Amino acid sequence: MLKKIFAIIAVLLVAVAIFAIYKFYILPKATAGQKTVSIHIIVEHQDIDKKFTYTTKLEYLGELLKEKKDELGADFGEFTGLGAYVKTMMDYTADESKEYFCIKINGMDAEYGIDQIPLNDGETYSFVLTTWN
Repeated sequence: MLKKIFAIIAVLLVAVAIFAIYKFYILPKATAGQKTVSIHIIVEHQDIDKKFTYTTKLEYLGELLKEKKDELGADFGEFTGLGAYVKTMMDYTADESKEYFCIKINGMDAEYGIDQIPLNDGETYSFVLTTWN
């Protein structure tokens, strides 16, 4: 019985350590202060190609998208344990069985979800409707 308790405590400590390493060392860090960023939305088959420029003190892309969701025609879903994802832009909702909004930062695919992407001055965050391959 004592071995099981120690095993459970050890597993919990390892889980906490992994979470702390991820949060403090792996996730990109946000920068405080004012920044100007662009949001570019492309839904090719609907002839949507719009760019919005914002000056903000917010630190993460998800915060900006949620603040401007009415202007962007945005809506979000939630992956349990992973965070929010974009399911609608410019009032077009992706059919999740065959398409999604691919996030690009200055033309490069994003490595994180919207809640983990820090806003950096001068960057363009694109949301391109893409089909699953």
